[in-house]
This record gives sequence, C-alpha cells and structure tokens, in this order.
Amino acid sequence: MDVIPEENEVQDLNSRGIIHFSDYLISPQELTITNMLRDYHFTYSGFVKFDSPSQLILAMPKHTSGSLLSSARSFLYGRSTVKMKTARGQGVVTAVVLISAVGDEIDFEFIGGELHNTQSNYYHQGKLNHTRMQKFMLTSDSFENTHIYEIDWDEDRILWIVDGEVKRTLYKKDTWNDEEQKYEYPETPMRLQVSVWPAGNADADPGTIMWAGGLIDWENSPDITEKGQYYAVVESVAITPYQNQFWPSIVAELEKSHLPIDASSMEDITYNYNYTKTNSPTSFENSVIWIKGKVPYLTYTSNDGLNPGQFGTRNPLNKKNEIERFAERKKKLSTSHKFVQDTSKSTSEDEESLSHENTSGNNHNIATNTGFSDHHRNPFRKLLIFFRQ
Repeated sequence: MDVIPEENEVQDLNSRGIIHFSDYLISPQELTITNMLRDYHFTYSGFVKFDSPSQLILAMPKHTSGSLLSSARSFLYGRSTVKMKTARGQGVVTAVVLISAVGDEIDFEFIGGELHNTQSNYYHQGKLNHTRMQKFMLTSDSFENTHIYEIDWDEDRILWIVDGEVKRTLYKKDTWNDEEQKYEYPETPMRLQVSVWPAGNADADPGTIMWAGGLIDWENSPDITEKGQYYAVVESVAITPYQNQFWPSIVAELEKSHLPIDASSMEDITYNYNYTKTNSPTSFENSVIWIKGKVPYLTYTSNDGLNPGQFGTRNPLNKKNEIERFAERKKKLSTSHKFVQDTSKSTSEDEESLSHENTSGNNHNIATNTGFSDHHRNPFRKLLIFFRQ
C-alpha cells in the first residue's frame, strides 16, 4: 500500500476536491485562483491517496512526519463528522482536530497502542492545559473497525460524539477563569484537520513519547513489515457550519448587493482579526470581522507573505503602490459591494468607517502580524462537504 502520490494519483485527489497545501491559492492567473476556491475543499500534506473510491489513506512511512488532511476553509461553530479507522502502533497518534489560527482547539486523539480508547481535549488561545483531557472507551478496536467521530460546537457548548453517542459535553459557562476574568472557551473560526503523526519519534519531547505509549518501532511493527508504513483510513468527512451572530448582517449585505443567499455568493467572504479592538494579540469572537471581495493568494511559490506578488508578474508587491491601488479601488466600489462586520458597531455608517480603516494606508498591510490579517475563509452555506466519489 505505497501511498506516495504519483501524477495520476495527484490528479485523482484534485478531481475529488483535494489539493496539496503548497499549490493551493498560488497562481499568477486570477481565473485559476477563482477556480481553486470553487473546486477545492481540502488541502493535504504528506503521504495521501485514495486506495479505493471511498477510502482515503493517510500514511506514515518509515521515519517520516506522517500525513495531514485539512479543510480549506474555516467555520465559526458547526458539526464536523469523520468516519474512519485509526492507525495502530506504539507511539503512533491519529488525530481529529478543530484548530484556529490563534490556537483555539478541540480534538479527538487516538494512541496507536490503545485501540479501544480515545482522548478528548480542548485548548484556548494556544494555552497548554493538560488537565482537561478526558478518556473514554470505544465499543471495538479503532484500527480494525470503522467508527464515526463527531465534534458538535456552538457558542454555548461542545459535544464529543462517537457512533451517535455523546461521550462528553463541555459548557462555556464551566470554562470561566476567575483569575484572568475570562472564559477559556474555543470561539474563533476553525479548520478541521485529520492527521497521523509520530508522537513517539526519538527526537520528540520525553513527555510526549510517554503520552504516546513509547518510542515508535520503525523496523519490526506489523504495518511496517507488511505495508511499509503506518496508516489510517478515512471513509468520509462532512462539515455542517452553523449560523452564528454574524449571519443577519451577512444576509443583509447580500440582499443589499442583490446577491442570492447561496454558496456562490459566499465564495469570496473572508474573515480577519481586528486586534485594534482589544489592544492585544489575543483574539476572541468579538474581534472577528468579515470582509467580502478580498481573496488571499501568492502568484508564485517563490513569493511569501512579505511579498505575495501581483497577478501576471513575478514582481513583489510595492507597499506604497498597493496602498494607492486599494484606495483607488475603494473609491470605485459602491458601499453595497464592500462588506466588513464589526460586532461592536451596528449602523451602516459605522461599518463604512471600519471598512475605510481596513483599507487605509495607515492600517492596510497584508504582511503584518498586527492590525488585520487577511488569510482565512469561511464556508457559511456549504452545509455539507464530502469527499467526491
């Protein structure tokens, strides 16, 4: 079961809406970027391929870092469903994770030597707290048998569900940190990730190796000797975003723009974090803003976040020219074609003010790690995302 993708296997992945992360949103052609946004729902890294029409293999050959499948877009609250068989082996970990750009996380983790158990955990803003993990039993071996793992997440509670049975419930009200005077509850837009990784690698932290059950046997384990790799089998993935507090304003904006409320109208809605609202790098739900009409991209792989490049050229962006270009574009656009949602403001005048702030020379810097960050997307009305058969 060699899963290093050949050209035809890469084409197979692409035809099913899965693209390598290093190719996603990188092109000098604007039409290509537009097609990517429409055609691809997942990115991958590592050793990934379809073993049959309904079985996606996430593999970890000898002495590699494993494989990762990630949803291409983020969502703020929703239900994620993964039907799969996990990998086995001491030190091998399979994970089903919701994770945000600022370190909010909700996860299932499966230790390869404990195939009748799974662990549930959550983190807030990247703060490590290992006391929150809860372990529970599965009805059968997770390597030999397919199970359905679901995370149901809304603004008030999180459910960890296995085969339709709720195994754990976390309420936001129970996450209050009295010392810091805040809720430590995941509340920023997330991506779904499914991975196999070597927690028991020799160069890992000793605590991580112990948690994973010990060092990985890269030579004599059954899957290495028989298949040449450790592996998990994913049969289906579904994501059902829930409506959130931003939805009424988004609907109003689309109606004002005479656009239908459907998936196509949502394709170029992105989200940012407005750090200036909190005067700190910490991002909460009330610091999320929404923008229509900005698409993140790189023109070539040789470009980077500091110099994304321009469509049709290898030239790096000139900051001054870009500021002037966006300012000129803003003058040409009617208010109905711009969308920025600031949850602390409610009037259209205030939204116009924030829109001006986001595109002005004083604040617009597509490479900065302060102010606004322009690199996450949200699929409001793509209610179900499946591997295409």
